[in-house]
Amino acid sequence: METLVDRFLRDEVLAFKPLHPYIHAYQAGKSVETALYQLVVRIEKALDEQEVALVIFLDIEGAFNYSSYDSMCLALARQGVNHTIIRWVKATLEGRRATARLAISPGVSRYPDDARREVCCHPFYGVSL
Repeated sequence: METLVDRFLRDEVLAFKPLHPYIHAYQAGKSVETALYQLVVRIEKALDEQEVALVIFLDIEGAFNYSSYDSMCLALARQGVNHTIIRWVKATLEGRRATARLAISPGVSRYPDDARREVCCHPFYGVSL
């Protein structure tokens, strides 16, 4: 079901209401590298034209881990996603748990017990928060 919803969001929703060009998540051919390249081009242009370039880097640690499901659903609604799909997304996220274990060697773990935390797995759900 996740694959079908993902395909629908990409092919239907974003085809009619694309994300802002400066958003580099959830768009084919865009990545952290393309975002940085675009930034460097703008800085170089400003410097070539004797202008001032000010860059502020903001790293919001765990941004998607601490986003509420309601805010993600509002972002989907703003993109024009059908209410039934939004309800499915919310139910899927609310019921999801991930378990991770990092073992350095068999039987030796860096972390006590299992590391359990709530995750939201899809970048589109956090867009335009």
